[in-house]
Amino acid sequence: MDHLYPTVAKIHVLDTGKFEQWQFRIQQYLQHEHYALWEVIEFGDSYKVPTNTNPDNATTRKNDEQSGRTLTITTEDMQRKKNDIKARTTLLLSLPDEHQLRFSKFKTAKELWAAILKTFGGN
Repeated sequence: MDHLYPTVAKIHVLDTGKFEQWQFRIQQYLQHEHYALWEVIEFGDSYKVPTNTNPDNATTRKNDEQSGRTLTITTEDMQRKKNDIKARTTLLLSLPDEHQLRFSKFKTAKELWAAILKTFGGN
């Protein structure tokens, strides 16, 4: 019977005068949604595209028909990237409208979190 009406947590928008309260709430929200979302912010556990372009490397293959990089991406890699995108999007949506574009330049949730802390946290 309890499952008929699931609990929905609301994303709180940052009130710059109440940063510590928002910081606590957004952390709780991300942990409530899926703990891995908070881990992405805390530890930077996101998928990173390999940068090695050595032809002897297994991630690169060239032949007559195809020239370019071939990457093997695992299910775990895809989930890590998905978690990073979800965490980053949640953080961006929790910012006041006037700050969203300025902070959208940060490509990972961890980078975005660090910028938010630096700008509003005073630490």
